[in-house]
Amino acid sequence: MALRHPTAQLLSYSRSCRYTNTQPSLAQNLPLSADTVHFVSKGMNVLIRFSAAGVRDECRKKLEIGCPPPLDEILATIGRLTCEGLAVSLRTQPVIPGHEDPGLTIANRAALAGAKHISFEYLKMATQEKRQTLDRISAATGENVWDVMTQRGITRIGRDYTLIASAKCEFVRRAKQLCHVSGIRFGAGDTEFIHLSVRLDCCNGSGYFLENCTQFRSNFVGILTRHEQGNQKR
Repeated sequence: MALRHPTAQLLSYSRSCRYTNTQPSLAQNLPLSADTVHFVSKGMNVLIRFSAAGVRDECRKKLEIGCPPPLDEILATIGRLTCEGLAVSLRTQPVIPGHEDPGLTIANRAALAGAKHISFEYLKMATQEKRQTLDRISAATGENVWDVMTQRGITRIGRDYTLIASAKCEFVRRAKQLCHVSGIRFGAGDTEFIHLSVRLDCCNGSGYFLENCTQFRSNFVGILTRHEQGNQKR
């Protein structure tokens, strides 16, 4: 889905089992509160990830249905969890075309709050939900995002409409630079930029924060990596 509820996602890989795939042993959406993850002990092999739309905060409330807390509460929760020694990531998704600067502002504030990893992914609209998605965004922002996307360039990937890669490049560059300056890890959620992610683990940062986990490699980055390592292409 292009627009997600701002819950926390707990990714936990079991220490007692060996996984040959990329699925975590626990991937659960939790209510947005540090109290809901009080059972997570320090030193456990977990990563907690929050999501927030890359858009002005007054618009975010209208886009993320069922979103009770303002961004300030998300950031405060990130700060509390970080102080407990837990690894926290923020997924800035979707980044709404025309709202890139607010998206970077959210990321910067998350970094200051203590997030160790931030990922970014542009808006994608499924063909069957295009009209509903456009209506929601227009109602929330007062802007016609389709016109913005048309001016920049639109492509269709599978069932999804999104910006062409060249129209995303400048924002991705700025986002990665922000993470570098802030001393945190960067993740690219858009397929064409996966190779820019830290440790090539797409947008979740699990390869950096979780021990003994297996990363998804069934993409062009995985093929190139195996080739460079002298392994047979699959």
